[in-house]
Amino acid sequence: KVAIEDARENIAKMLGAEPSEIIFTSGGTESDNAIIKGVIAGTGKKEVISSPIEHHAVLHPAEAVEAEGATIKYLQPNEEGIISAKQVAEAISGETALVSLMHVNNEIGSMNPIQEIAAVCSEKGVTFHSDTVQSVGKFPVNVKEIGLDALSVSAHKIYGPKGIGVLYVKNGTP
Repeated sequence: KVAIEDARENIAKMLGAEPSEIIFTSGGTESDNAIIKGVIAGTGKKEVISSPIEHHAVLHPAEAVEAEGATIKYLQPNEEGIISAKQVAEAISGETALVSLMHVNNEIGSMNPIQEIAAVCSEKGVTFHSDTVQSVGKFPVNVKEIGLDALSVSAHKIYGPKGIGVLYVKNGTP
């Protein structure tokens, strides 16, 4: 238990989070599933905004909540594979529970402007999640500075063991 709590504190420090905001999972996929399904259940709203070029760890749970009656709005990336904050602002509706967009694309390497997207989501009162599996450990990612409500990390991408993930969920997030 002490080792786990030490790890939680170290990860929280790395991300600029509180230890109570760090949840250990079996990997980035479980983290993505938990936040997408959890925010839909926690808000009672039925809309998710994402992108068709997200990792399947985001696309599959989005499809699962869609099969249960949610609506998924897929924003089309530009020619560089980037979703703009303006696109997100225009897509958010009163039924939007969650925006889930990756930080760095795992196939083409494009970087979404997640700080700008987080500001739009905060202004509109919508939870913003970013799959940061490809960026944490390679770029500075501070959840407070960026303004993220949730993020997913896979330990093996930052020299940890396979089969471990992290889900950061800002305190107070539904």
